[in-house]
Amino acid sequence: MNSEEYARCGDIRVFSPGRLGTLERDFYLGHHLSEPWIRSAAYGLRALVAAPDAVKPAAVLEDAARCVAEFTSDMAGYRRLSGEAFGRFRPYHLGHPGGPRGASGAFMPSVQLLELVLLPPSGEYGVYLDQAMSYFPSWARPVVARWRSASGLGANVRQSVRDGRLVLDDAGTEQLVRLIDGFVDFRMVHLGITRRLLPEAFPDRSGLTRREIGAQDGERSVLAAGDAQRPGDTGTSGFSVRHVLTNAVHRLLELRREVLDPAAAPTHPRP
Repeated sequence: MNSEEYARCGDIRVFSPGRLGTLERDFYLGHHLSEPWIRSAAYGLRALVAAPDAVKPAAVLEDAARCVAEFTSDMAGYRRLSGEAFGRFRPYHLGHPGGPRGASGAFMPSVQLLELVLLPPSGEYGVYLDQAMSYFPSWARPVVARWRSASGLGANVRQSVRDGRLVLDDAGTEQLVRLIDGFVDFRMVHLGITRRLLPEAFPDRSGLTRREIGAQDGERSVLAAGDAQRPGDTGTSGFSVRHVLTNAVHRLLELRREVLDPAAAPTHPRP
């Protein structure tokens, strides 16, 4: 995404001519203009984790939940994008066969920042970040790397609550659950839009509801795509798009359960 060019001169390069080019421009521009909402939520939580006694946790969490709700509302607008239009410019996002993955999954790195400050990266999420890192905007790569490292060492909301560094009263817990629910809402909106635009990646429509994803026994391999068993599962960036999206929902729903019932927390945090 040419966000730096847009910030410099107000232009975004597109591959398509005419009206289709306008739709392609709006596809990129919508992501770029919506991202500050979720970036604000991520940085608010980072400040909370860094110095929980210096702020009012419930207020920070309430503001973060509001930002995520605004972001989700913006992203829901992509439900109006036609599959035909998306299919025309989607090939330009694809990676070369046997080469690097495409850039589609890296349009909005702040989504990754929010997840990293909420909970530590799981093994499968780490695989996704490794594969996607080179496609994040240049400003984001060192930031994502730092936040990932810090989160793995415990600088995240989940571990802060477990360790007692972040103590939430009833209002704070309510706002954290609201924030998680809002983030799940975004992930489900993204899943629904992707399923409509890339039906070939979802030959099996079972197991895609919030309840079903929450009940699955762990995450699935994000690289298990495009083989003889799952020939249509490959997303724009070459991942198993189904697993990337459902894993993200699953992680958040596990966090939600733990917030509401600390006894449900695993004995050892995920890597």
